[in-house]
Amino acid sequence: YGLTWAHLVEQLLGSLHLVLDSVYRDMETGLQTYSTPQESLHLKTFPGSDPAKTFVLSTRFSNLCGCLRQMLSQEFPSVVQVPVPDILTFLCRALGVNGKTLFGKTSTEHVLLMAALPRMHCSAL
Repeated sequence: YGLTWAHLVEQLLGSLHLVLDSVYRDMETGLQTYSTPQESLHLKTFPGSDPAKTFVLSTRFSNLCGCLRQMLSQEFPSVVQVPVPDILTFLCRALGVNGKTLFGKTSTEHVLLMAALPRMHCSAL
């Protein structure tokens, strides 16, 4: 049971990083490097030109964060090893882009992301 749980947590973290890759594209400072899990859940991808991309990805991010939150907060019948460094890396990355980072960028995608950031930050915490 414990190995399956750990594998699912790794897939969730990998999927969350993939969402951040898509949402934060060209917005991260590049000063940090993140080692992201190699595996992820098999979720539908969205073309870069889809106008609802930011909304859909921010909703997916919130849902995946909810899944991770449930996995970490619910009792499990056996002892599991929680990947604390990977979770902290994810949190630092999720909270690394904020309104200051986006301020002055006038594209529609940046404005939509600025509107979605509070919800994404709350979901990550």
